[in-house]
Amino acid sequence: MTEHTERAGPLPPAAKEPGTGCGSPETEQGVVGLHLEADGLAGEGGDADAGEGPDGVAVGGGAGEDRRGSAEVGKHPCGIAVAAGTLGRAARVGTGGRLSEKIGKGRPAGKDAVRRKGGRGLGRVGRAAVKSRYAGALRTARGATGAGLLAVLVLAALLVPVFARGGYDAQGPDALAGPSGGAWFGTDELGRDLFVRTLFGLRADLSLVLVAVPVSAVLGTLLGLAGAIAPWLGGLAQRALDVVLGFPSLILGICVALVMGPGWAALAVAIVVYGLPAFGRLSRATLLAQQQREYVLAARVMGVPRRRILTRHILPHAIDPILVQTAVAMVAAVFLESSLSLVGLGVQPPAPSLGTLLNSGIRYLSEQPAYVAGPAAVLLLLALGLSLLADALNEAVNRR
Repeated sequence: MTEHTERAGPLPPAAKEPGTGCGSPETEQGVVGLHLEADGLAGEGGDADAGEGPDGVAVGGGAGEDRRGSAEVGKHPCGIAVAAGTLGRAARVGTGGRLSEKIGKGRPAGKDAVRRKGGRGLGRVGRAAVKSRYAGALRTARGATGAGLLAVLVLAALLVPVFARGGYDAQGPDALAGPSGGAWFGTDELGRDLFVRTLFGLRADLSLVLVAVPVSAVLGTLLGLAGAIAPWLGGLAQRALDVVLGFPSLILGICVALVMGPGWAALAVAIVVYGLPAFGRLSRATLLAQQQREYVLAARVMGVPRRRILTRHILPHAIDPILVQTAVAMVAAVFLESSLSLVGLGVQPPAPSLGTLLNSGIRYLSEQPAYVAGPAAVLLLLALGLSLLADALNEAVNRR
């Protein structure tokens, strides 16, 4: 009987950090750093002796009759426990002398062959580091200032129904009156308190920002990760996002408002659609950067399901840039709402929004300057708070 002997080459070595002897941060999370080398994947009767990989992982040999290797329990220097299980490397000589390997025949090694102690995903230490990084962003000068401004504005918007029992449409006898102790921003053309209407308008803006932007982030991220399902699907999603990107924000909002009619719903849809390209490109860039990394390739070789690779190894790397982009998109959403409301395509009277108040106040700018000054100041404070928070998060993320 003719005997065929093949040698399984080592996997690409893991990148070492200076002075540690351990793998990269990705290695500490998962599967990089296993170098398996076994001889004797021959025909019948060949044996593979047990050996030890360069990173301290014990590798057991297997008989040639069943042509499978067995990885004994070992421990990586970085503290990664390797569970015992059959790696299932079978060799078969096909036509023309080509060797075809089948990985994963036997117990699925992808689920429990390599697992970090103490939890799943990032692990307890990784999750604590992420929380500490975000908390550190709020402790910086910009982060604390932005968070403080937003806290004051949100609190005022939540409490305005408590001290304004009449609502935003309560009329008074003094029309276009200047600022006073009873009306801090003065009154409008119908004698309504502009300070109360500004806070109710702030509620409308905050509701848009807190609803539309997260929806846009989720949908855009899913579109960007569509390439993980099929390359053609990812390309199709990117071409659709390019079409959306070709429209200026105001033109896109006008088109949506003309189709749906002016109002809160049209503003929300316009904000969602406008934010899709940015989130889609960020998530796709993360997908393209991570899917060729060693730990992702090793997970594929061991038979880890595609969905698990996406959620455990690729998506966590996109969280930081998506979070920063969410804060930036909130600033853009505030200005998009004010722009559309300024041309009459936003929230319709008598319901107030910051943009609607600006639209109404322009006509009385000479008679009552505070009509515009009050809503404009609140609008700028809201945008400033979100911008400072976005800068602090971006600085904390890039300092990793």
